[in-house]
Amino acid sequence: AGISQRIAFADSRNKQILLSGIAPPILLIDLMRSERWTNLDDSVWRQIIPFLDGPVELLDLDAIEFESRGTVADIPDATDWMREMRSNTPSRDLPWLDVSKSLFIAANKIPGDDIGVAIDYRESDPDDPRIVASKWGDDGCEWRLAFSTFSEFVRRAAM
Repeated sequence: AGISQRIAFADSRNKQILLSGIAPPILLIDLMRSERWTNLDDSVWRQIIPFLDGPVELLDLDAIEFESRGTVADIPDATDWMREMRSNTPSRDLPWLDVSKSLFIAANKIPGDDIGVAIDYRESDPDDPRIVASKWGDDGCEWRLAFSTFSEFVRRAAM
């Protein structure tokens, strides 16, 4: 179902929306509901997250759910290179991403670039979690803190 249908369905039943089993911040749903969750210009992304390796675009609900499945964390040869893991493995903080406790909110515009921005619920207020983004280097992908809260990201992006 499209964004407005999924939100309207959840609203009509007074239910919380879950994406890959995780409740997104209320602010994210409010931005989508009011149609303020719109793509940012590449220059804005470079300004607010200067270490991004290329252009990204914001994801809608269906794409957030799809991108947040964390399938890379299930491929042994890719796990160390992408630094993605699941909660059922020994806990690691940044530069690792726990895909069981995160939601991708933006992904690369260019197929194959493997660039992401995610809500990271580890070590965060679940109502206003931190934002992390990928950075590629010689040793693979590292996840770095971009914003200490989702609301700070929204404010800096002028949504």
